[in-house]
Amino acid sequence: MIKKMRKYILRHEKGVLRALEILPGFFSWNVILFPYWGILVIPNVVAYFILLFNIYWFYQSFLIAITSIISHIRIQASIDYDWMEDLKSFPDWKEVNHVIIIPTYKEPLHILERTINSLINQTFPTKQISVI
Repeated sequence: MIKKMRKYILRHEKGVLRALEILPGFFSWNVILFPYWGILVIPNVVAYFILLFNIYWFYQSFLIAITSIISHIRIQASIDYDWMEDLKSFPDWKEVNHVIIIPTYKEPLHILERTINSLINQTFPTKQISVI
């Protein structure tokens, strides 16, 4: 059987390659258009498919909502955390220098002003910061 398939493929190489090129698009379009053509052939299956599809997207939306709430809580906890106190627990924290790269290509002036102002108004010692 395998020898016959190999012989057929070698004999009709262009046709087999063309069929393999067409198959992914054919299957994709059939899945996309399944609710339209399937309702004529197997309406019960289409109804269950649409129901399961809606349940799946509701579940995904619910997960995104939950993770966004969790992320918001974590961001608020990070804002309230005293990072300077944590930094001072390291022995050589005054030797650490931060290099900040600010991309300015096609940035509006108000964005750059807000960025520079936030760097000026922070609690970290500005002598240890280099802005590029």
